[in-house]
Amino acid sequence: MAGNARQRKQFELALKEARIGVLQAQYDVGLMYANGQGTEVDLVQAAHWIGRAAERGMAAAQYLLGTRHAAGGDDATAFGWLQRAAEQGHLKARWRLGRLVEQSPRAVARGAYLQAAEAGLAEAQWAAGQALAAGRGGPRDEAAAVAWFRKAAEQGHAPAQCALAAALAEGRGTGADLRAARRWYEAAAAQGSPVARVALDHLAAGRKARPRRAPAAEAAPVDAEPPDRWTRAAEAGD
Repeated sequence: MAGNARQRKQFELALKEARIGVLQAQYDVGLMYANGQGTEVDLVQAAHWIGRAAERGMAAAQYLLGTRHAAGGDDATAFGWLQRAAEQGHLKARWRLGRLVEQSPRAVARGAYLQAAEAGLAEAQWAAGQALAAGRGGPRDEAAAVAWFRKAAEQGHAPAQCALAAALAEGRGTGADLRAARRWYEAAAAQGSPVARVALDHLAAGRKARPRRAPAAEAAPVDAEPPDRWTRAAEAGD
C-alpha cells in the first residue's frame, strides 16, 4: 500500500534528503520502499537505497543486506556484509554471522577471499575466481570468476593468467578468444609455469589440426612419449 497522505509526505521528504546524500534518509527510504510506506512496494529501489547506506558504513543497512543475501542463498555475499556490521558492534549481525559460519564454512572462505580480492590482493582475486567458477560457498558465477582472474592476471599472477587463458580458450564466462588465451598462457609461461607451457602445446596442436586433418594412419601413436615439459608439469601437480 502506498500509505496515507502523512506517510506520502514523509516519504517525499526522506527521498529528497536521500538524493542529496543524507545517510539516515537513504536507509529510511530503502525501508519505505520495502514496506510500501508512503509509496508503492519496490524491492529494487529498496535494495538500491539500503545498499547505498551499507556502502557508506551504516551497520543496520549492512545487516539487512547480509540477511537478504543469506535468505537468497548467497552465503558468500551475506558473510561479507554481516562481518562488516559485526565489526561495528551490531549484535544481531554477530549472531547471524555465527550461524552462517556454523552452517557454511565454504561461504566463510569465499567471503574472506572476496574481501581481500576487493582490496587488491592478486592471490585472493585468483582464489575468489576459483570459488565463483566452482560454485563453492555460493552460486556459481563464471563471468564474475573471469573478472577476478583478469584482475589478478593483470598484476602478473601466473596461476590466474592460466585460469583466464583457459576460460578464454573454452569460452567459459566470456567470449572464446584463442589469441587472447595464447597471450595469457605465454605470459604465465614466461614466469616458468609448466601448466602454461603444456597448454601452449595443446593450442599449437589444435591449430595445426584445423586446416588439414592427417589421415588416421599418420596420426601420432597414443603411447608416444610426451615432451619433458609435460612430465615437469605433471610432477608440479597439473
